[in-house]
Amino acid sequence: MRKTLWSLSLCTLALAAAGEPGPSARSATSLTIAEPAFRDPQVMVATSMPPQFDLVLDRDMPTPGWSFVVDEIAVDLEQGRILAKITEVAPPGATAQVITKTACRLPLGKLPRGSYWLELWLRRGADLPHARAQAFVVRAR
Repeated sequence: MRKTLWSLSLCTLALAAAGEPGPSARSATSLTIAEPAFRDPQVMVATSMPPQFDLVLDRDMPTPGWSFVVDEIAVDLEQGRILAKITEVAPPGATAQVITKTACRLPLGKLPRGSYWLELWLRRGADLPHARAQAFVVRAR
């Protein structure tokens, strides 16, 4: 009996050391599809050579006067990943609460041919950290 308990304890320790989730690991109890933060993506192409690309996205904001600041756009060619960090900026003063379509323009610049995973990270105001909001697959041809 002691030998069995000792073996069981060693197996438990080995699993814990290997990073396997134990009984105390907190597992998700549901999975949902997140509502898209932005809609109606449109690609704008500058008439330069090589062309420069912008992605224009719409987002419904709670009042008129909201704007977006693109904090960072990082392109990782090896991973085929584009990371865009965006801050939503509230209008100054009081405004009427009317859902308003607001455009956000992401300057992607020139891109080598290929497929990219574009991640949008969003925050409201400069005091909060960016959080993953949405992702697209874009193809440069």
